[in-house]
Amino acid sequence: MATYAYSLIGKNPDNNYCQVCDIGKPDQAFVEKGSYGSVPVLKRPKFLEALKVLRKGDTFTISSLSVLSIDPEPRPGEMLATLRTLQATGAYVVFVQEGWALSSSLGKQFLLTLRALAQLENTVRRIRL
Repeated sequence: MATYAYSLIGKNPDNNYCQVCDIGKPDQAFVEKGSYGSVPVLKRPKFLEALKVLRKGDTFTISSLSVLSIDPEPRPGEMLATLRTLQATGAYVVFVQEGWALSSSLGKQFLLTLRALAQLENTVRRIRL
């Protein structure tokens, strides 16, 4: 079982990487360089690389939940799809800055809330059409 890390290079690259390393030294770190704010996380090269290597029992530390959706107007549906994709790997997913894991009770409640927001977003979109 391996430990992997994912982060974006931000205003303080050392801080971003150190956040991921706080949980432990990763066997491999996937760090996006450049501006990926408008690119959905499921299309980011380093995130896709990470998904290819993640296996059941691995630990995947993510510097912050915000790196999965840094769009000024985050879309709950996109975030939910990303988190479900991570769940499907069977890896233990930890958000360092927030201090919780996707499989924890808080993580499960977050998914339920996000699912409700995604449904609301779809309803509002249908009403506008």
